[in-house]
Amino acid sequence: MDVLVSIATKIAESVVAPIGRQFGYLFKYTSNIKTFKESVENLENKRVEMQSRVTNARSNGEEIFQSVIKWLDDVNAFLVESNNFLNEDLKAADTKCIKGLCPNLWSRYQLSRKAEKKMKDKEDLAKRNIFTLISEYVQQPPIEFATVEDSMAFKSREEILDKIWASLKGEHVRMIGICGMAGVGKTTLVTQICKLANSLSLFDVILMVVVSQNPNYLDIQDRFAEIIGLRKFDEKTKEGRASRLHGVLETKLKDGKKILVILDDVWEKLNMSDLGIPFSNDDSKSEKSCKIVVTSRDENVCRQMGSLAIYSVEQLHQDEAWSLFEKIVGHDTLNSIDRRPIASKIIEACGGLPLAINIIASALRNNDSLDCWKDAIGKIKRGEVFTTLELSYKYLKKEPDAQELFLLCSLFRQDVDIPIYDLLIHRLGWGLFQDTTTLDSTFVRIHALVAYLKSSSLLLDGANKKCVKMHDVVQEFVLSVASKDRHMFHVETGSNLDNLESNGSLKLCTSISLQIKDADSFPSKLDLPELKLLKLESCFEGPPLVLPYDIFTPLQKLKVLSMYGLQIMSLPPSFKYFQELHALSFDSCKISDILGIGELKNLLFLCFRGCNIKALPKEIGKLTKLKLLDLSKCKKLTIIPSNVIRSLSRLEGLSIDYFREWEVPSEDNGNNRASLQELESLSCLVSLKVHIPVTTLWPEDLLLKNLRRFKISIGGQFEEVELLSSSSKILKLNHVTSRPLIKGVDVLLQKAEVIFMENMNGFQNGLYDLDLKFLELKCLHIKKFGEMKYVADATIARCEVFPRLEILEINSLHNLQEISHGNLLGRSFRELQELRLDTLPQLMYIWKSPAETAPLCNLRILTVSGCLKLKSIFSQSMVRYLSQLLEMKVDDCEALEEIVDCENEPEVPDIVFQQLRILSLTKLPMLKSFLSLVNAWARDNHHAPRKQVSLFQNKVTFPKLEDLCLSKMDSLREIWTSPFQLKLSFPRLKELSMSHLPNLMHVWYMGSCETISFQSLSSITIDSCPTMKGVATIEENATPMIEFPSLQTMVLKYLCNFNGFYTERSTLLDEKVVVPNLKELSLCGLTKLRHVWENLDQHRTHLSFQQLRQLEILCCDNLRDVLSASTTGSLLQQQVESTFSCDRTKTIDAGDDQEERNNKTMIVFPSLEVLNLDQLPNLTSFFTGSGIVFDEKVAFPALEKLEVSHLDNIRGLWCSQVPLQSFGGLKQLNVSDCNKLVHVVPSHLVQQLLNTMEHILVHHCDLLEELFELQGLAVDERKPTPNFIVYEV
Repeated sequence: MDVLVSIATKIAESVVAPIGRQFGYLFKYTSNIKTFKESVENLENKRVEMQSRVTNARSNGEEIFQSVIKWLDDVNAFLVESNNFLNEDLKAADTKCIKGLCPNLWSRYQLSRKAEKKMKDKEDLAKRNIFTLISEYVQQPPIEFATVEDSMAFKSREEILDKIWASLKGEHVRMIGICGMAGVGKTTLVTQICKLANSLSLFDVILMVVVSQNPNYLDIQDRFAEIIGLRKFDEKTKEGRASRLHGVLETKLKDGKKILVILDDVWEKLNMSDLGIPFSNDDSKSEKSCKIVVTSRDENVCRQMGSLAIYSVEQLHQDEAWSLFEKIVGHDTLNSIDRRPIASKIIEACGGLPLAINIIASALRNNDSLDCWKDAIGKIKRGEVFTTLELSYKYLKKEPDAQELFLLCSLFRQDVDIPIYDLLIHRLGWGLFQDTTTLDSTFVRIHALVAYLKSSSLLLDGANKKCVKMHDVVQEFVLSVASKDRHMFHVETGSNLDNLESNGSLKLCTSISLQIKDADSFPSKLDLPELKLLKLESCFEGPPLVLPYDIFTPLQKLKVLSMYGLQIMSLPPSFKYFQELHALSFDSCKISDILGIGELKNLLFLCFRGCNIKALPKEIGKLTKLKLLDLSKCKKLTIIPSNVIRSLSRLEGLSIDYFREWEVPSEDNGNNRASLQELESLSCLVSLKVHIPVTTLWPEDLLLKNLRRFKISIGGQFEEVELLSSSSKILKLNHVTSRPLIKGVDVLLQKAEVIFMENMNGFQNGLYDLDLKFLELKCLHIKKFGEMKYVADATIARCEVFPRLEILEINSLHNLQEISHGNLLGRSFRELQELRLDTLPQLMYIWKSPAETAPLCNLRILTVSGCLKLKSIFSQSMVRYLSQLLEMKVDDCEALEEIVDCENEPEVPDIVFQQLRILSLTKLPMLKSFLSLVNAWARDNHHAPRKQVSLFQNKVTFPKLEDLCLSKMDSLREIWTSPFQLKLSFPRLKELSMSHLPNLMHVWYMGSCETISFQSLSSITIDSCPTMKGVATIEENATPMIEFPSLQTMVLKYLCNFNGFYTERSTLLDEKVVVPNLKELSLCGLTKLRHVWENLDQHRTHLSFQQLRQLEILCCDNLRDVLSASTTGSLLQQQVESTFSCDRTKTIDAGDDQEERNNKTMIVFPSLEVLNLDQLPNLTSFFTGSGIVFDEKVAFPALEKLEVSHLDNIRGLWCSQVPLQSFGGLKQLNVSDCNKLVHVVPSHLVQQLLNTMEHILVHHCDLLEELFELQGLAVDERKPTPNFIVYEV
């Protein structure tokens, strides 16, 4: 019986349990679906987080692990399937059965079961997300661009800049050459290009490097790696580095990034692959190529490297040269009766060279001696810059220290940044500045001299404020002077050094910089009895060169020894004789042993910057006269013996940034490691750069009150903090949790000019919780403070808040409600110039305090992003204090309704942003109007209220605005009420960009106005505005005239409902739209546009389009004929580049009728250099519709590059009667996907084309029988040309 019961029980379990499970799916339907939704949301958050990490890693040149990529792919697939399940399948479950009286139980059962299964799949994906590391490599600091000379403001420079800019923005020119004589301004020009490209975000990555006469590939690659965020190369060879660099840049290109590479001062042909730069002039590989700009004195170098566009920089015109000279010496000085005729002769002698003018004018500035002005005429000859420099150098004698510093610069490599720090060490070691006794006073003195030399145009700004540069022409001059007058030489080892030795110059040499090319060129011995300064610098691209053990003879007078990039096995024995040595620098050297360094008793400066040392030798403690010890960038340094630092009692400067192994102060001092407590013994210490991993390492009684310059990082990982590189007092705190802060840190906070604070707890009421006054603070960067509600609570501070603060950056403070709380006193925040706010989701006001106390009077730059609760930027009463505002950018504020809130104002006066130059409004879905003028509009226009709300109302004016960008504003329907409002309120607007505005109907409403002219507008870009029908809406039967005298660029993209310039017409440009200086016209995705030009007579065409240089028309599928016969003759007289790609286009140039086509003699395109015909399946001819692209009716005498592809109705490219002058300069021909093409080059053109052709590419032409039609050619005409290359057929 028991057996039967047991069996029955098991049967029941096996039957009932599954049934129970099935009913469980039905009963748990709601909870299962809810749980599944939550799990999908959780997984989506994890995916977004991981994708963000991947994006950041890739932008830094890092490689993503395959396991991470696979996980993301699996998650994406799961989320797509899950979203379909939630959005579609659940709808079925909501349907009712039995006439809507009962839920659909079967659907709910299935979905509940499916949801439970998917949750298991989700859990499996979640378990795989255990990635601590997802990639390799680390990002480095960004790069800065130098300032630009005043000579760029002249018309001749603006013209060539416009040409270069047009080539940069075009698609077909991927290498641009800039040539000209020394001193003419090539470097200044590309520096300006850098600034423009950077400010306008034309490129995502900009790499600029000076190549110079003897290019060092490793240095160039290091520079590129630094800019794009790669850590130091592990690869030692230039080939290995090039491969790595090429891979990183190619990845960025594949990700859609645009990259600009500028190679300045190139003397010979460079191979881009050797540098690691992805480059190709082949248009089919354009997406894998960087844009390149090359400057050289030799135009042939630009051509050899593959520059398709070369621009020559000429001397300044006479009036420009006069203006530049006047700007430097001063208007009153120049225009005095006795000096004006002399100045005229001086300017004439300078020959229009900006460098010469800058130098001579700077030398004569503030010089009242008429004899000196007259003497300058006799010393300057046209084009002889050396003579001009000699005059400037002569005037330096009144400042002998500046002259000595100028000569010292000759010992540095050409076209590289010269660190002011290195000048400091070299000159101090040499004994210059006898009147300065301390490091601090010398630091001040050398910066003053550098400023003096820069003002004299003998030195230039470097990459940042810590460096200077010397123009290559100036350096050539100073080398000649230094070698002749001071026996100072800068030479490469080898024959140059041998020549100096043979003529006896080495015996007299006082200073020499040796550039060592390889191990074989290392001098065997240096016998230089008068030598005081020696620089040994490796230019070898391989592993570090080993310093020969016996290279030095006893150099009794040597005071400065600097070595760079060498491998030092041990110090040569002759070192013990260097008793006069004051400065010793091992920069980026590989050091094995420096035993004996303690014998250099008179050493004042010791530098191991960037060396591989792991332990600091104890005997350095014997160098009791040492003033400066530099251990910066010694990333392998882990051991500093105790009491070594304490022994250096005269130390004034200590730099030791990557060392982390400090002794904890509370531990037994019997340990062998150094402690920060030792710094207390350094009573002379005034300069300190140090990283302290945790605050517990800081001794409580260490105050360091004598510090005048410091860069101190506490907590987290060490990072170079260079936001204000000119600042000498920088403090960075990261994850510092001790409260109250250690007293010594409080002292530093009080003295700091720049403070970075990140990941800090507490500070709910702001930094004044610390009970400090921050009287010296100029820049404050705050990031990730979890509890902070205010940056400053004036009710607690009860003093002037940040009275000297110039820059305030606040990022990721998720509880911040206000920047300042309470009424401010005195000059609180009054020096604030830049305010940058990012990711502050609780911020509701930029400034809530009364307008008269708001810190706006000096504000120049305002950037607001990710402030989700912000509804307005300013109140109307605050705007009057914005008199200095130059730039305002507002982005990603989803609740923002207006920029200026005027709704609560009793009366709204005219609002003027007096100085604003740049205004950018992006990703603001709720923004409809710049001002909230609902009440004001009702008052002023109660008799005829407009239904449409414009972005800019009549009450707001921008008299100096130049750049306006509007993007991703979903509520925007109209920008200006009328064109007169644009003309009057934006009189200087140059750049107008509008993109991704889904509801924008037009830019402005024209009404019935007759004529309007926009004098300043130079560029219009409209992109992805799907509802826009035209730029302007006019009333029925209105015939307005619009003139754009300065417009150079018009870009219209992806406007699927765009009819024409006027919404009521189907033509973009006709006789009522005047654009006399238009240089670039780009149309893409205008699917309703039927005519580009219409009803233009010959005179009007010539008047409007005589400057057109680049024409691009893509994917305009309703466009039948690109040009009309009545316009072509004069339309393209200046054009150098044309691209056409439209499905329905039958001819490029259409006659008004067949008779006109037949009677027309010939159309000549005299300047067209590049022509691209692509994706034109209905094209039958360029002009006549004959099935041959080019017949006797068209001629292209200047054409150099021709591309034709996807022309399905073309039987041939050239007819049998091509004009003789046509195609005579053709160099490159690309033909693809022309399925009816039988031959490419007809017999009568073979010899003509082969004389010039350099490149031909033909592929995917199914019926092609022969490349060249040879029938009828004589045998001797069939020989190949040596320049001709067939890449692929």
